[in-house]
Amino acid sequence: MNIRQKNGPQGSRLLEYSLQTHQTWSGYMIAMMREGHIPFMLPWHLVGEGQHQAVAFDITGEISLFDYLKLEGNGQEILRILKAILTIWEDKDQYFLEENGFILDVRYWFWNESSERLKTIYIPIGEEAETAGAMKFLRSVSKTLLLHSLHYHWKNEQFICLIHRFYNVCAEQDCEVKHVMEWIRKEEASARKEHDEKVENRQPPTFPIIVEETPRSLEAEASAKRELEQLLFTGEKEQGIWSRIKSRCSFLSKGK
Repeated sequence: MNIRQKNGPQGSRLLEYSLQTHQTWSGYMIAMMREGHIPFMLPWHLVGEGQHQAVAFDITGEISLFDYLKLEGNGQEILRILKAILTIWEDKDQYFLEENGFILDVRYWFWNESSERLKTIYIPIGEEAETAGAMKFLRSVSKTLLLHSLHYHWKNEQFICLIHRFYNVCAEQDCEVKHVMEWIRKEEASARKEHDEKVENRQPPTFPIIVEETPRSLEAEASAKRELEQLLFTGEKEQGIWSRIKSRCSFLSKGK
């Protein structure tokens, strides 16, 4: 494949696709790329002339899907990437793009983690070519994930199991895009159920009960103590003394 990386102006990085001898540009496709404002396509421009002309895509600051998938992520993120791939395949029709312009190589697809958007390059060649197909690319992604999990010794067993399930779905001979979409929906539903069960079974936090003593309660306690001392040490034996002592002791015991 005639694709190469090179340095562009002002420190930019470019991916260039040069025409091969038997190829011609599709003027129609180039017009669609220029006027379509296609959200999943990287910024691009034509360089050179004639048979030396190339289409250059700006990949400055972008991380290829191949490199991004080296990082051990989580199942929900992988599902979002897969949905983004399928969304691009659905949306291509509204921009009148042919499937044969997509490059089914994870090195030429780019995932932005912060915006959760997937972008790619598109080659506007004129001749008929073998139809790429979304399933072929999904199988490529499943193999890449599986190989990365083995090569980089991932430890997240739950994530690894999801990758194996995805690989097995894609490996089925009669698997179609609709089957992958159904599998994604089931995985998302299972993840939501698991999350809800964890929330439901989570024990509420316990906090110690702290009774704050107000100045009024402290003053009343001090007054009760003074009166009790006065009754005990002055020898006062008037009628009702013991009932008063009991009531004061009851107050003190409740205050503690």
